[in-house]
Amino acid sequence: MESQLLSMTFIMFGMLSFAAYMILYTPTSTFSKWMVGINAVAGFVLLSSYLVGTFQQYSQYLAFLKAQEEMKEVKPKGEVAYVN
Repeated sequence: MESQLLSMTFIMFGMLSFAAYMILYTPTSTFSKWMVGINAVAGFVLLSSYLVGTFQQYSQYLAFLKAQEEMKEVKPKGEVAYVN
C-alpha cells in the first residue's frame, strides 16, 4: 500500500507539472489551455480522493496489526483477551 500512495503522489505531481508546462509554454489556443487546466483540476480531485481512501485503508491496516501485536503479548501471560 505504501507503493500505491507514493506512486499516485508522483503521478499527481507529474500531471500538474505537465499541465503547467502546456498552459505556460506551448503556443496553443486559449480554448485548449482552458481544457488542459480543467482536465488537470479534475484529475487532481479524482486522484486525491483515491489517495485519501488508500491512506484510510492503510491506517486501518496498521491499527489492525498493532492490535494483533498487543493480543500476542497478552496470550503468553495467561490472560484472556476479549474483543467487544
